[in-house]
Amino acid sequence: MLSNPQEQPFPDHFRWLFENGPSVPIINATENIEVLTTPTQFHQTLVDLAKNAKNRISLSTLYMGNDEPTKELLDACESSLSTKPNLKFNVVCDYSRGNRAADSTRGATIHLKKTYPSRFRLSMYHTPSLRGWRKKVLPNKLNEVIGVQHSKIYLFDDTVVMTGANLSKIYFTNRQDRYVVFKNQPGLCNFLTLILECLQKLSIEITEQDTERFNSLDPVNSNHDEFISYSQKLFEPLIMPKHWGGKHCHDGPGEHSTWVFPTFQGHQIGIQHDSETTLKLINESFQYDSELFISTGYFNLARDVSDSILNTRSNKINILMASEQANGFYKGRGLFGRVPDMYKYLASTFSNVISRCRLNDKVTLTEWRKPAWSFHGKGIWYWDKSNKDDNGEFMCNIVGSSNFGVRSFYRDTEVQLILVTAPGSKDTEILGNKFKKEQDNLWHPEYSTALTQVAVRSMLSEVPKWMQYFSAFLRQYF
Repeated sequence: MLSNPQEQPFPDHFRWLFENGPSVPIINATENIEVLTTPTQFHQTLVDLAKNAKNRISLSTLYMGNDEPTKELLDACESSLSTKPNLKFNVVCDYSRGNRAADSTRGATIHLKKTYPSRFRLSMYHTPSLRGWRKKVLPNKLNEVIGVQHSKIYLFDDTVVMTGANLSKIYFTNRQDRYVVFKNQPGLCNFLTLILECLQKLSIEITEQDTERFNSLDPVNSNHDEFISYSQKLFEPLIMPKHWGGKHCHDGPGEHSTWVFPTFQGHQIGIQHDSETTLKLINESFQYDSELFISTGYFNLARDVSDSILNTRSNKINILMASEQANGFYKGRGLFGRVPDMYKYLASTFSNVISRCRLNDKVTLTEWRKPAWSFHGKGIWYWDKSNKDDNGEFMCNIVGSSNFGVRSFYRDTEVQLILVTAPGSKDTEILGNKFKKEQDNLWHPEYSTALTQVAVRSMLSEVPKWMQYFSAFLRQYF
């Protein structure tokens, strides 16, 4: 536990975060937090960080592609491995997605395991919910709907890139996401390394012979309750609240103006830390004189999230989502190609609820559309407007892998960072400008269009009746 008599001012309605779980001060935040805006910036940043890494590279992702931009990143990592004998390289990915034959993380990295068996690790997380008849019956691609390892943490020495983007060509070229770089932050990177080590212990390890071994319990064939209990014992020391003796908690802000509060979600192993924290923020921390901007790559908000948005005290909420054409499932094969219809139906029905509740002046739904691009950005921006400034004062941002949807809350593993700054501080002003630029880029009028009631009726009419009924089932998996 840490405290400092020369304590920085901190928003009273966010102070409970110090009690809620882990907290990490950000050192020299104005210079060490960089907000990227384009996929090419993201790719070049990762390559540069990989080339300069000296001690550790840890990449947590859904999957890595087997394409040229991803190979460039892997080549940079391998170059550092070959010239820096103390460097260790870890990849944590999802077992099902990472074993897809056409785009296999395993195939893209196995040569590293064979060349550097003691310094490279490929750990593939397999959800314990995919077992029994589901494991036997569902085809390889479809079994991913049961649950995946979804966190995106790209860590190089003491610098980490938090994002929602995976590591493949589309995320480096024409899929818009979010990318926040935390430079020179040993405390934050050490904590995130502990999270990744827990995921590794629950994962299936790939050996230099390209065989599989269990780091602990078999997620498919072991006793389910035993696996869940073991998983919780791994993570609980990291996310434990202060009143339970959480060793990663602090007493208060101390001398630091900017803090991050890491959250972890793994509903299928009985951990709801991220979802519970996010809901409490929306329900209790966001004040009357404030404005929220919420972005999600896939509009399938968990019921608790949509209810909280309708009931939050914030007087203005702006929600950004992918249009049908910018949806990652657009023109997909078979059932996957029908998934954008489900998102259209859910968005139109939520818009109708907004109208029935007479909240059109409070909640705005906006579609993102850019020719030949898809949209995958997610996060929350909170602006306090109690000082009556038109733009408001930056105070909180959430960045990470969660879409705030059904999958994020109930199926996938997620990691997020909740960033909070002290009001009136230099950090608030400078970081506010950086996140405002990012927000304006995502809500750029050339690419974002607010939904009107006419547009909503048109969207609803385009969704076949059978799909409207089927969406109640399908939304549990997409």
